[in-house]
Amino acid sequence: ITKLTSSRSQLESSLERLRNENLELQVASEEKANELKEMSLKHQNTINDLHVKWQSEVSTREEDLRKLKESKRRAETENKALLSILERKVSEKEHSNQEVIKSLTDTREEL
Repeated sequence: ITKLTSSRSQLESSLERLRNENLELQVASEEKANELKEMSLKHQNTINDLHVKWQSEVSTREEDLRKLKESKRRAETENKALLSILERKVSEKEHSNQEVIKSLTDTREEL
């Protein structure tokens, strides 16, 4: 009976030690899980921040591109108008020159 009591006491002691170790492991496991959740949340926040910055950069670039296209369109329209004015002035000058040549030719013939 003494041996059995001693064995039982040892078993109870071992069981208590295993329960304590198990409890410590559970606490450590929960702490580690909380750390991992916190790290995951930080990483997700970083990803979200980067995504917002990226979207902002894309929007800025798209707006810059839109402005450049509009500026190009205005410049092309202005260039066409200036070209038209120049062509008209050249035509007027050519006509004027032809009249001067005719007048000089007439004057020469008269002389």
